[in-house]
Amino acid sequence: LTLFANFTAKVLFSSSIMYGNYMTIMERRMLARQEEDNTARIQMVADLRDAVERKDQFMSLMSHELRTPLNGIIQLSDALCR
Repeated sequence: LTLFANFTAKVLFSSSIMYGNYMTIMERRMLARQEEDNTARIQMVADLRDAVERKDQFMSLMSHELRTPLNGIIQLSDALCR
C-alpha cells in the first residue's frame, strides 16, 4: 500500500510539473493574502452600507423633529408680523 501511494504521489507530482499546473509556496501565500484582502473589503463594504442606512434614518428623523417646531415658529412670526 505504501509503495502504491508513493508511486501515485510521484505520478501526480510529475504530471503537475509537466503540465505546469502547480503553485509555488509564494503563489499560495499571495493567493491567501488576496483572499484575506477580499474578505476584509467585503466586510468593509457591508459596514459602510450599514452606516449609510443608519445615517439616512437619523437624518430623516432629525429633519422631521426640526421641521415640526419650525413650522409653529414660522406661523407665529407670520401672525405677529400681520
